[in-house]
Amino acid sequence: MEIDVFIPAHAKDFPVLPAAIRSIRTYVTPRVRSITVIAKAQAPGLDRVLTDSGALFVDEDEVLSPFRRSEMPPIIVNGEDRAGWYFQQCLKWGVAKRS
Repeated sequence: MEIDVFIPAHAKDFPVLPAAIRSIRTYVTPRVRSITVIAKAQAPGLDRVLTDSGALFVDEDEVLSPFRRSEMPPIIVNGEDRAGWYFQQCLKWGVAKRS
């Protein structure tokens, strides 16, 4: 049996993403068939991460189309805007529905 792995990522995650992808390939069982990064298409540094890691890519704006992160209202929890976290959960759900 093989599995597909999907990683929602933001540009701030890119410095550690190659190491995370290597670790997934090394340590995750059952065997990983593919790793797909879900991020903004124009995110700085994304091309290098994908080239260096051999991961696939899905534009986050296409996963929940026509809904986009920029359309979400603020979701304030304990004084902090958590809309990005909620959007990430929606991306995971959207990818699962597409697969």
